[in-house]
Amino acid sequence: VRAVRDRVEHGSTLADALAHHPETFSSLYTGLVRAGERSGTLEQSFTRLSDQLERSDRLRGRILSLSIYPLILAVGGGIAVLALLLFVLPRFAELLTGTGAALPRSTAALLAISGELRTWWPAVIATPVVAVLAASAARTTVEGRTALARVLLALPIVGTLRRQTLAARFARLTGTLVAGGAALFGALEDTADCIDDPAAAAEVSRIRARVREGTALHAALDESDLFPPLLAQLVGVGEESGRLSEFMLKAAELFEERTERTVQRAVALIEPAMIVFFGVIVAFVALSLLQAIYGVNANALR
Repeated sequence: VRAVRDRVEHGSTLADALAHHPETFSSLYTGLVRAGERSGTLEQSFTRLSDQLERSDRLRGRILSLSIYPLILAVGGGIAVLALLLFVLPRFAELLTGTGAALPRSTAALLAISGELRTWWPAVIATPVVAVLAASAARTTVEGRTALARVLLALPIVGTLRRQTLAARFARLTGTLVAGGAALFGALEDTADCIDDPAAAAEVSRIRARVREGTALHAALDESDLFPPLLAQLVGVGEESGRLSEFMLKAAELFEERTERTVQRAVALIEPAMIVFFGVIVAFVALSLLQAIYGVNANALR
């Protein structure tokens, strides 16, 4: 804050001073402050900014709370399966192969998988770590953030959530700026600066260019392959009724609620699916070992 104050004292605008500290003040923060400086409503901009940050934090907290149990289940189940394949099975392998009896196909396949994992276990453990580090490194460059954003949009469930989240953010920011007295063209420009997703920012810039050419906002949104079609329909109703900001804010609430419901449904499906998945793996291992032990005992009795 002292550094920001010093820049303002030397003639810099508040938004430019905040932009020099991106690790503390996001593009959303500086964008709304810049919009308030342009329109002369800086105080109202800070009020809208605090509301937006609190709303985003609540939504992020709900999604994180819903995701904690599936993440713990995935990590715990993965560690249990790896421990079973890397440490438990080799002990049985020595016992079974020492008898000289022919092993069932399922048991032989299981022991082969265990042997491969014991050989390549550093790569198996390093793969998720490298993926996380690569994603973190990609976020430091514009090209990397753009590629990562497009990958997230291409994923089945994550892409749907991402589109709904971006639609809610676009509608919330544009509706808030228009409600504060900003012209639509200027509001779209500020929204493009506020959105930190490169794919969404590029799409908003395209929409802004179409509006500048004389295209209605709902028609420009209807051409988009990023935002859901419902957003264009609600914006069209808002434009026809002369209540654009109101309908955009309603659209933001709708997409935020849809995002939360989608996460809840996904978690409700993922939890039993993961339990069944790990249960099938453990059952396959147990049955393969029991089948092999039964075969060894049968040969011994003969």
